[in-house]
Amino acid sequence: MESAEHVSRIRDHYVPLLKQHDRSHLAVDWAVEEQQHLRFAILADIGNVKEASILDIGCGVGHFAGWLLERGFAGSYTGIDVLPEMVERAQQTYPELRFETANFMDDPGRWQADLVIASGIFPLCDMALVKNTISAMFERCRTSVAFNSIGYPIRSRSA
Repeated sequence: MESAEHVSRIRDHYVPLLKQHDRSHLAVDWAVEEQQHLRFAILADIGNVKEASILDIGCGVGHFAGWLLERGFAGSYTGIDVLPEMVERAQQTYPELRFETANFMDDPGRWQADLVIASGIFPLCDMALVKNTISAMFERCRTSVAFNSIGYPIRSRSA
C-alpha cells in the first residue's frame, strides 16, 4: 500500500470520529475506555517504562501518554501521528510532552527510543505495510517493541 493511500484511509476514518467525539476514546475508535487502558497496561509491561524514552507510533490524541503520566512517567516521550488534528489535540492536552505530525515510515534515521510502542495502528493497513512497520519498529528501538494488532474490519467506501 502506498503511503498516500494509507494516510487517506486514516483521514477518511478518523477525522469524522474526531469531529464527533473530540478527545474521547471514541475519537480513536476504542469502544470501551477500560479495555483501552488494559491494552496500555499490557504494552507497558515490556520494560521500565517509567524512566525510558518512548516512541508512540500512531499516538492519536495522546491517550497512552496520559495513561503514562497518571502512573508517574518521568522518561522521555515522543508521540507521532500522520493526522495533524490528532497531534494538535494531544499537544493541547499534554503540553509537557512532545508530539509530532509525521509518517513513521518516512525518514528512517529520525527516531530512536528505548521502547517503541504502537496501539491500534494496523487495521487500515495491508499486510505488506504491517510487516514493514513492525520491522521498522525493531530497527528504531534500543530495548523493546510492543504493539497490538487488535482492530476493526475495514469498511468499504460504499457502505
